[in-house]
Amino acid sequence: MNVRRLFLNVRDWNVESVMEWSTQRNALVAAVRTGNVEIVDRNLAHPAIEKHALREALGAAASAGNVEIVDRILAHPAIDKFKLKNALEAAARAGHVEIVVRILAVIDGYARWRLAAKETLQICDRRGHTELASLIRQELRVAEVRVIYASKLDLPRDIVRKIHSNM
Repeated sequence: MNVRRLFLNVRDWNVESVMEWSTQRNALVAAVRTGNVEIVDRNLAHPAIEKHALREALGAAASAGNVEIVDRILAHPAIDKFKLKNALEAAARAGHVEIVVRILAVIDGYARWRLAAKETLQICDRRGHTELASLIRQELRVAEVRVIYASKLDLPRDIVRKIHSNM
């Protein structure tokens, strides 16, 4: 069935805005897949860019190993720092160390970061990415030492939470 015809049958939809949204999202992902940084920048500058489009583009860039585009998408204010799991897994599956490190660095909160790191570690072990797996294991050990140290200092809870969220 023709997609445009399907949209025309729905009375409440503005066909032009639906087509524009679809085109913008597809243009961003296509630019990411071809590695065209200039077009990616133009799409990222669009005021109505959606979080879903950013996540999809980030996943494509992470899978392709394009560090420059990953950095640009992660720096975008509309990116949801809580929903980076798919991009992280894509980078881990492909063995892109730099991208995994960058995504782990922007995850907010220790608990979320630790969970993401452990899931990524499992993927790396299954895929045989030993360098990346050992790097993540080392970061996990360092983070756990910081948490243990902060808890033994008998600090007020709000300061301990700040320490945990900054790791």
